[in-house]
Amino acid sequence: MSTELLAKAVTLEVPLRSELIDATRDYMAEARAQTTRRAYSRAWAAFEAWCHSEGRQALPASPETIAAWMTAMAAGVAGYRPLARATINQALSAIVLAHRTAGQPSGYGQSLLPVRNR
Repeated sequence: MSTELLAKAVTLEVPLRSELIDATRDYMAEARAQTTRRAYSRAWAAFEAWCHSEGRQALPASPETIAAWMTAMAAGVAGYRPLARATINQALSAIVLAHRTAGQPSGYGQSLLPVRNR
C-alpha cells in the first residue's frame, strides 16, 4: 500500500465531549440491576479483603490469585464457608468487570496454574 493511500486510510478522531463521556459512564453504571451492582460490590470488597489477608494484589490480579480465591470460596477455606457454584460465578463476574472497568486484563480464560509433573 502506498504511503498516500495509507495516509488516507488513517482517520484522526476528535476527542469525545466530556458530557458524552460522563453520560456513557453513567449509562454503563446503571446497565445492571441494583441488586446485581450490590452483589458485585460485596464480591469485590470480599476479594480485596482476601487479597490483603493473603498478601496478594487485587488489581490487576494474577490468574493464580483469582483461581486461589475461587478455590477458597468453593472449598470453604481461608474463612469462607463453601459457596454454591452460582455464587462463585457471580463473584468471578464481579472481578472480571472490575478489571475491565479499570482497563486491566482480568486473567479470565488464561491458564490459571502451571502444570506440575509428578
